[in-house]
Amino acid sequence: MSERNKLREKQIIIGMGVVGMSVAFIILIASWFYIAYLGEDSVLTRLNVLSNSLILPVILIVGLVINVGRKRFDASEAVRDGCNDDSIRIHQSILTNTTEQSLIFIMFLLFFTFKLDIGHLYMVYVYTLVFLLGRAVFILGYLIRPIYRATGFAMNISSAFMIICMMMFA
Repeated sequence: MSERNKLREKQIIIGMGVVGMSVAFIILIASWFYIAYLGEDSVLTRLNVLSNSLILPVILIVGLVINVGRKRFDASEAVRDGCNDDSIRIHQSILTNTTEQSLIFIMFLLFFTFKLDIGHLYMVYVYTLVFLLGRAVFILGYLIRPIYRATGFAMNISSAFMIICMMMFA
């Protein structure tokens, strides 16, 4: 790959990362100014919001596991015995990264759920939406061309950073 192509790919990655971070920041900051009443302030209310917000991310991980299993099952014996082809490797990389990002997401979500005041508890759902949107963009980008995963990755990392900031100042 020539220097010019490497420079162009670097510019694409940086541009996509900036777009991803910008989208996450805009959604999270704009949502912060809305106050919603989700019921009485109790541990049960907070656990209910937390468990409801984890349904779709768990379904995403289970779906990715099934997808990798299906790819391996449909592959030839040589591939199943350890000679990975690109398709399986890409889907395994997507599953691995999504599992890692989900662990970070769930830890932040747990702390965030109990740190927020009741009027901002809906932000748990907003954070979940940004996470799922970032994962979808990451997966689609990875399947099109691996360098295009930068936008989704940036959305997840920047939203996690925003959650840290919100927890520090909330």
